[in-house]
Amino acid sequence: MTTIAHTSRRYSPPEQEFIACQDALLSYLTSRLPVTDWHKAEDLAQQTWTRALSQPRHPHAADTDDVPGWIAYQARIVLRRHLSPVPAGDANWWYLTQLLGHSSEWPAHWHCVLVDEGQAALLRLAAREIAPTPAAVFRRPAAPVAVAA
Repeated sequence: MTTIAHTSRRYSPPEQEFIACQDALLSYLTSRLPVTDWHKAEDLAQQTWTRALSQPRHPHAADTDDVPGWIAYQARIVLRRHLSPVPAGDANWWYLTQLLGHSSEWPAHWHCVLVDEGQAALLRLAAREIAPTPAAVFRRPAAPVAVAA
């Protein structure tokens, strides 16, 4: 009788990259946490792993801590949410609607920025993307119209 050899699980390339930099990620997270929260680094690393593998990979500049940029980006989001939690729906919707119009008319990436980086980041992005053109700023007013009585 022959035995079936147990083969180890095959990891996807992003998983292999994450496993290879796990110690660097833990160091990255721990160095950015308050001293009293060092024990939460593993939970935050797990959240980072979940976020990094569940979203499309976008190129980000590599960090100085040997953590690939795309993973460090997700780690920064996880850290920001841990260090300054904002309740869901905390955005000032009236203010955003007045400035940017109804959210159903926003480009899709604006919603992602609001969720991942917050209201201030969305406003900065919107200001860059909808900045008026010089022609729109310096338009001449229409000539006055005389109304016959």
